[in-house]
Amino acid sequence: MTSKIESLFLTYANMSLRNNPKNLLKIFKDITGAISFEPFGDYMDLIEMTIHNIVEFGKFDTQEIAKEKLEYLSDLDSPFPKVMSRPLWIDCAFESVFGYLLHNGRYEWELFYDSCGSNCFHKEERIAKIGKEHFVGEKRLKCYECDQLFFINIIDQISKRKEYSEIKEFYNLLRDFRKTVKWSVDIVNDMSHSPFKDRLVEGFYVVPDGFYELIENPFMESEGTQELFKSFIYSSIGYSLILFLLNNDRRKLKICERCEEFYVQTKLNPRQRYCKKCSPKSKMSKERRNEFQRKYRQKKKQEKLAQERKARIKNLVNKGWTREEAEEIINADSMM
Repeated sequence: MTSKIESLFLTYANMSLRNNPKNLLKIFKDITGAISFEPFGDYMDLIEMTIHNIVEFGKFDTQEIAKEKLEYLSDLDSPFPKVMSRPLWIDCAFESVFGYLLHNGRYEWELFYDSCGSNCFHKEERIAKIGKEHFVGEKRLKCYECDQLFFINIIDQISKRKEYSEIKEFYNLLRDFRKTVKWSVDIVNDMSHSPFKDRLVEGFYVVPDGFYELIENPFMESEGTQELFKSFIYSSIGYSLILFLLNNDRRKLKICERCEEFYVQTKLNPRQRYCKKCSPKSKMSKERRNEFQRKYRQKKKQEKLAQERKARIKNLVNKGWTREEAEEIINADSMM
C-alpha cells in the first residue's frame, strides 16, 4: 500500500486542470496535508494566495480581459515584495497562466496565442510530445495545464515500462526541481535479474522524511516568478513519484482501460485491467458505479465535441475564413 506522500503524484495526474483550475486548490491541500511545511508558514501563505489567483486568471481565455484584471490587481497592497509594481503572488499567478506571453522579461501582448515564452526552456520537446495543435488559438494550453500534461507524459512512459534512462523528461525532473522538497537520487544500471536495466537509488544527500530547502529570493531568479509556483508543485509531486519508485515495484503503476486514470495495484497482477472504481468486483454500489461511468462518458463526449469543433475551425480557416468568422459560423450552427 502506498503512503500518503507516495499517492500525491496520482492525485496530480488524475485531477485534470484543463478548464478546471479549481483542482489546484485540492492538490495544494493534499500536498500540505502530506508534507510538513510548518517552519515556512509565510511561504505557504504566498503559495496559497498564488493558487487562488491562478484559479481566477485561469477562467479567462481572452487575454485582453485577463490583462485588465492584472492591471486592476496590480494596485493591491502586499505584505510580500513587489515585481514590476505588482504584488508577488499576482505576478506569479498571472505568469503561471499566461507565461507563454512573457518574452525577455516583458509581456508581448501582440504575439497573442500562438507562441511560448522565452523563459520556457523545454518548449520544443513539450510541443513535440503534447502536440502542436494544443498550443494555438484561444483554447490553447495555459502554462499550468501544460506542466500537468508534461508530468502525465512522464508517468505514462513509466507505466508502459520504459527504461528511466530513455525518458528524457524524467531526467529533467530529477535534475531541475529539487528546490522546495529536497531529494537526491540517481539512475543506475541494475546488474541483477530485474526486468529493467535501470533502477533508482538514493543519493548521498537524500532526506527521506520530507524535509526540504527553500529557494532564496525565488522571485529574483532569471526564469521568472512562475518558478515560485512551479518549483513548489513539481518538487512536491516529483518527490512523491520518486518515493513511490524507490519503495514499490514500478510495474504496479497502471492506467485503467475504462476511466483512463492512473492507479497502483495492491498486488502485482499483469492481467488486471481496471482500477478499483471501474472493476466489476468493486464494492461500490451499482448506482454509484453507473454514475461514475455516466460522468466518464459525458467527459469523453465533451472532449470529442471539442476536437470536432477544433477540426471544423481549422477547415474553415484553410478555406479562407478568419478564426473569428469560423467560430461565429460554428456558434450559429450550434444554435439551430
